[in-house]
Amino acid sequence: MSTSRLHDADIVDALDTCVTVDHAELPNGLTHVPPTGAEDGNSNHATQGGLLRGLHKCIQKHRDYVKIPVPDPKTDRLPLEWWKTGVAFIYATFNLVLTTVVITVVHERVPDKETSPPLPDKFFDYIDRVPWAFTVTEINGMVLVGLWFVQWLFLKYRAIAGRRFFFLMGTLYLYRCITMYITTLPVPGKHMTCAPKLYGDSQAKVHRILQLISGGGLSMASSDLMCGDFLYSGHTVMLTLTYLFIKEYSPRSFWWYHLLCWLLSIVGVVCILVAHDHYSVDVVVAYFITSRLFCWYHTMANVQELKTSPHNYLKNTWWSPVFNFFERNVQAPVPCTFCWPIPWPPSCLKNSCRRDALTNRAEVFSDRPDIPIITILTKRRGIVCAPYGTVWRQQRKFCHTALRNFRLSKLSAESCVKELWFVKSELWKLSREGCNVDLTPLISNAVFQRHLLRLLRTPLQPPGPGVPHQAGPHVQGEIRKVETDISSFLRAIIAQHSSTLDPDNPKDLIDLYLVEAARQQERVGGQQTSFSEDYLFYVISDLFVAGTDTTTNTVLWALLYMCTYPQVQEKVQAEIDSVVGSDREPSLEDKASLPFTEATIMEVQRMTAVVPLAIPHMASETTEFRGYTIPKGTVIIPNLWSVHRDPTVWKDPDTFNPCRFLNENGQMLRRECFIPFGIGRRVCMGEQLARMELFLILSGLMQAFTFTLPADQPPPPMHGRFGLTLAPCPYTVRVVPRRARPC
Repeated sequence: MSTSRLHDADIVDALDTCVTVDHAELPNGLTHVPPTGAEDGNSNHATQGGLLRGLHKCIQKHRDYVKIPVPDPKTDRLPLEWWKTGVAFIYATFNLVLTTVVITVVHERVPDKETSPPLPDKFFDYIDRVPWAFTVTEINGMVLVGLWFVQWLFLKYRAIAGRRFFFLMGTLYLYRCITMYITTLPVPGKHMTCAPKLYGDSQAKVHRILQLISGGGLSMASSDLMCGDFLYSGHTVMLTLTYLFIKEYSPRSFWWYHLLCWLLSIVGVVCILVAHDHYSVDVVVAYFITSRLFCWYHTMANVQELKTSPHNYLKNTWWSPVFNFFERNVQAPVPCTFCWPIPWPPSCLKNSCRRDALTNRAEVFSDRPDIPIITILTKRRGIVCAPYGTVWRQQRKFCHTALRNFRLSKLSAESCVKELWFVKSELWKLSREGCNVDLTPLISNAVFQRHLLRLLRTPLQPPGPGVPHQAGPHVQGEIRKVETDISSFLRAIIAQHSSTLDPDNPKDLIDLYLVEAARQQERVGGQQTSFSEDYLFYVISDLFVAGTDTTTNTVLWALLYMCTYPQVQEKVQAEIDSVVGSDREPSLEDKASLPFTEATIMEVQRMTAVVPLAIPHMASETTEFRGYTIPKGTVIIPNLWSVHRDPTVWKDPDTFNPCRFLNENGQMLRRECFIPFGIGRRVCMGEQLARMELFLILSGLMQAFTFTLPADQPPPPMHGRFGLTLAPCPYTVRVVPRRARPC
């Protein structure tokens, strides 16, 4: 395929077209005339529209592409259709019963071994008979059937795999019935003592058929040996078929499991011959037909083009109409996806994929994708958005150790109390005025510097039809301005610390980092270490900005839920009053004694998930994961929202109920699937700090005030608005002090 390139002259041509175009031709052949005399507020939109149309015209002129059909996402490509599985099961059961009937009939026709000796067999000429070998065959067969049953039980698409297994097994045993009835061979060895013939005793034959069915067709389950099936080994059929299904519907990475099942199968088949219980041709015929039928069926099922191709000669088989009946609506290969077969026990097994990938396979799935806007702001440095590797591990380990050694939680608790005192003072003043209060600026100013929130507090509206999903010049300008503000603010802090640094007495994280940077540069040189003042800027940017919107929005969500559910607010206040009282502020020491308050905060975090899709991960190498090949560079998005709203894990997940985090004694109940701060090696480093801040802020506000929604305004919607995080829709509250003045 040839490719086309836009040259500079073409781009200039396109831009000229954008300026001079007055009439744009629409796809339906009509002409769109832009409005004249538009207001100033709409002129920019008209110019942008002309620019887009001009670029579109230029791209149309220089395009060379292949149209790829996209399937309708609403279409279920792998419908379970259990009723079809039931039909296949009845078909298989019928043919299994028919087999017992036919073998009972054929048994009466087997010639006596004295008059018709065994046929010559080269394998028997060279290998002596081992009496116990056939018992090994049947044990191996039972083990393989058991393994396949357990594996099938945990398959997500077990309905499809089940009807395929039942149909193939039923068809293979139908072939056995035909071959046994047409051709009856003498016994393969004189050691075999067949059960007595019944001749015309129909009642005894029915009893024998029922005895065969109850024993599952196993020789070890019956004292009477049935003879006559010496052209098509049923044991070989089951040993081969179960192994093929086990391998097909299990992950390719389970090579050890496949090897074990293959050994069980091949040993079982060989033992049939070693026991001299079937002719060699008997085993070969059974293996060939079983393997060929399995391959033909799955080739037609997995290659969708064969279903409609006029050159597919496999459609000429007699069972093709049955295949079309079973596979008509299956439009994709069945993936090796597993799930818990019943809704008990209530656990995170259905979310184990996320935990498995981000925790057990962290070396592969902990990288970050290269997102242009993030790269502009962070230069792929720092901790939050830096690529996974040696530098990231060194930086995160150092910061985590430094935060722990400096007892940041205690220092932050002191600053949190000061910030809370400011909020309560302002709310007390506003409550005396009797007006509706917008909590957003108060909470934002108390937790973080307001000038850093300009972009974060602005929701990112989705683009209109036909507008590419990318940042426009005005957004880029805002990003650059915020980047400049943050840079100047934080670099000034670093410069101040650098000028007053006392290496023997570091007073905070920045001092400790500067000491470590100096030590690393002295030991290995400035070019060999990642510790530098420049990298420190991105580290403290992450630590300073990462919790900005998340903490603020969690507090705003919590206060909105307290207004929406006043009975929960009253219960939280009653618990605080009974444990803390009104003479002092709640402290971290009270946290263990306020389980309902903590459960309420956790329920707010579960219901809202302020970072619902977390921060994207990326596969750092091509890997096999649960039967799928994940190419290098694939972006992985952990859906925390779905984990917190999974109805198989949480009872009534859309209902606000803090008691779900309490046991029958009213104590905290830790839930494995509660992961608001992420999971794996990229879990939020400030998790403990955030938990502490949320507890102190909300318990302090609940102790001092009662929050209600204004009676003269409709309640705000609870779906929120999605910017960089999930924020509540704008709302105001009425604030009623619970005591005279804030402490």
